Amino acid sequence: SSLVRLDSARSLNGNLTIKTTSGSINIDSVNATNGDVSLISANSTGNKANTSGINIIATGTAPDGGLADVAVMAAQTANIGTVTADRNIVVTGTGSALVTGNVTAGTADANALLNVTGGNVTLGSAANTAVSLSSTAAQTITATTGNLIAFGNGVTLSSSVDGAPGNLNIVANAGNIDLKNGTLNAGTLAGVPTRTADV
Repeated sequence: SSLVRLDSARSLNGNLTIKTTSGSINIDSVNATNGDVSLISANSTGNKANTSGINIIATGTAPDGGLADVAVMAAQTANIGTVTADRNIVVTGTGSALVTGNVTAGTADANALLNVTGGNVTLGSAANTAVSLSSTAAQTITATTGNLIAFGNGVTLSSSVDGAPGNLNIVANAGNIDLKNGTLNAGTLAGVPTRTADV
């Protein structure tokens, strides 16, 4: 399809894939039971009004036998809202990646990965909305060409492996890391509750 604009999409048993060849994916919510969610846009992703991110849930066992994953890939902007997956979550926006809701990878898997990659990466919103990103294994947030910025009252990034500290990587290859409106003192990086550092 060249453009997808929907209120919601749901799969009751199996994978749910939405792909565009030239346009954007604009949808408020996506829910897959016993399946993966894959959103692949030749332009951008966002909610139906294109004002915030897509809410996504993937639960259960996918047809390949593994737990449900979420993958969002956009040639321009990947804009996600609240996202929950039983296993891994991967978000890639070649131009930028926006996270406007809480993201949780590994609700049923103790070794789930969370990767967010964009030219620029923005966590939270200018409306003072903070977000939380968590995974049960490694978490990597990468700005490939620009800045990594966190808005709101602070962003919480947490990662653990079987209850022990996990790998938490925050990278800006060419730009700056700004964890709150021009300061470096409002975010929380947490491996587990016993390994927390304010930055």
